[in-house]
Amino acid sequence: MAKSTYDDSSVLPEAVIWNILIWVPVKSLMRFKSVCKFWLSIIVDPSFARVYQGGFKGLLFIQRFSILSPFNPRDFFYLKVDDDDTRTHISHHYTLDQHLRMASTPPVNGLVCFYDGYFSCLYNIATRERMVLPDSDMESAFCVCHFGFDPSNEVYKVLKTCPSREVFIFTVAVDSSWRSIPFTFDKINLCGSYRTGVLYWTLPNVCHSEINYSLLCFDLTREEFQVISHPPGKWSYLLPFGPNLALSSSESCWSSQFKIISSKDDGHYIANGDCGQTSSLTWSEHVIDLPKQSESEKLYYFRPLGALNGNVVLMDFAASKWDFPVPFCVYDQAKGELKKRYIADCGSSSIAKQRIVDHDLQMIDLWYYEENIMPLSCLVSK
Repeated sequence: MAKSTYDDSSVLPEAVIWNILIWVPVKSLMRFKSVCKFWLSIIVDPSFARVYQGGFKGLLFIQRFSILSPFNPRDFFYLKVDDDDTRTHISHHYTLDQHLRMASTPPVNGLVCFYDGYFSCLYNIATRERMVLPDSDMESAFCVCHFGFDPSNEVYKVLKTCPSREVFIFTVAVDSSWRSIPFTFDKINLCGSYRTGVLYWTLPNVCHSEINYSLLCFDLTREEFQVISHPPGKWSYLLPFGPNLALSSSESCWSSQFKIISSKDDGHYIANGDCGQTSSLTWSEHVIDLPKQSESEKLYYFRPLGALNGNVVLMDFAASKWDFPVPFCVYDQAKGELKKRYIADCGSSSIAKQRIVDHDLQMIDLWYYEENIMPLSCLVSK
């Protein structure tokens, strides 16, 4: 009796399977990789990842790493914000493995960089894949890694800044070891903001007292530092603003207005002279009228948290705990409107609610995020 064979593609045509799988949520899609070899071959195909439509697009919450509490659990939470919905729900995505409870960079194309001392690795939040980078020569608990994408060469780069004023760079899938970069400033204390091939830091976080009203930037293609001037004022928060860069004022947090200056150059600064000299961006100012508070809320302080895609800046009321419903505001640059929203609760997940209420709102980082299922081996290669 002849042995029967099973053709994975005989039940449905491949095109039909593709059209179904591209709408499946990432968590389910990752489980479907074990259904059969045929489905696995589709899901790991880079061309499938490019047309995939089922990924989450919205706000990513993660508890900020604290060197004082290095063993505290770190969780990823998703918040989807729709234009027409005034109330939304936050969902618990997953808790990080214990060996990744360390400092991390903001996400770039769905990837983050985790780092601690000599160790650093790239990590895909959606697929949970990771790639360990070579150890660096400089080990310090106070070194900070910065992560970005060089669009000219289509490569990812990690910049490591240390208190000793040493700066190193690693080009993923190109370099075999870290390279030293000239640096003439005192030090960079905090993570900056990445926009369109450039890393930015506000100079209050870069100890260089001779320069006022300026930003420090690092061009990932040229691998050079530049200083960028901006209008006078106490612009303390550095934010992505759609494709552009924005600074928000700390002076107006307690007033009835909130001010933001945004670049008009799609995040591209104008290089001017040699490394370390001043360059320029064109800036525009946005004055946002803040909504009046009700007596029951008794909250009058606003602070920027992050940004949504499409030139929308997110701000929330200053609060320390997740007391549902949690109010926040969304500013639409194109419409010039500030809309009030509420995080109603954690939906049907009691586990999610228990996880998030334990986190201090002041210790939450928030970014706009799009899931990317491209295999890590493809993301980091030319």
